[in-house]
Amino acid sequence: MMPTVAFGRTGLQVSRLGFGGGPIGYLQTDHDRVATILNLMLDAGVNPIDTAAAYEGSEEVIGAAIGHRRREYVLVSKCGRKLPDLNGEDWSASLIERTVDRTLRRLRTDHLDVMLLHSCDLKTLQSGEALGALMDARKAGKIRWAGYSGDNDVVAWAAALPDVAVVQTSVNICDQANIAGLLPIAREHKVGALAKRPVANAAWKDIATQPGLYRAYAQTYTEMNLKLSELGVLSRVGADLAGHRAALHAEPARTPHRAGRDNRSR
Repeated sequence: MMPTVAFGRTGLQVSRLGFGGGPIGYLQTDHDRVATILNLMLDAGVNPIDTAAAYEGSEEVIGAAIGHRRREYVLVSKCGRKLPDLNGEDWSASLIERTVDRTLRRLRTDHLDVMLLHSCDLKTLQSGEALGALMDARKAGKIRWAGYSGDNDVVAWAAALPDVAVVQTSVNICDQANIAGLLPIAREHKVGALAKRPVANAAWKDIATQPGLYRAYAQTYTEMNLKLSELGVLSRVGADLAGHRAALHAEPARTPHRAGRDNRSR
């Protein structure tokens, strides 16, 4: 089985590798294929499962595929913005409460291990209403821990908040600003950290071959003109890795590339 590490101060143990559910919704990945991958991952001891209310269909597919194995994984979702079937003011307590309830139904569970605010700006975070709604959900037993997903100054500010136990941020071969800007704060406050986009959305690919919204989403990284051969990475590992998440390693990366990202709702 895959070894695990402490997930900040949550008391949870997580494998360093995890699963990100964005491609299920954004790329309409075949549901049977998703179920096969998820069950193989759990069999191998990979346990962080990350999704979001905005990843259309992702929560339902994950719930159907592995809901019966709920004790075997750490379940993370994200919320905050209105959706086609959830009207209301973005980041409002009412909208977040209804989103949490819908997420629980779709994931076929009575609780989330972590619910993250999905990349709100600093002003919204500082107002306290959105994070307060997650605290209410925690008091009600619907979530175990609250946190924030985003980048740069906002995620660094969030990591120092007493009510934030987990953060998610961009870290990869192209994008390393958050290693210096976030990780020391996360360590100081014993905040669990998840890395999103850990293989830079396959930035070594021809941008024209990127599927769906990933064509625009990977553009900044692609413009860095990465070549796997120059990085000592075999080309065959390429595009199929593009959606996965990974738990952040405690040691800083050893590559010189750095790129600050603005906050995005992925």
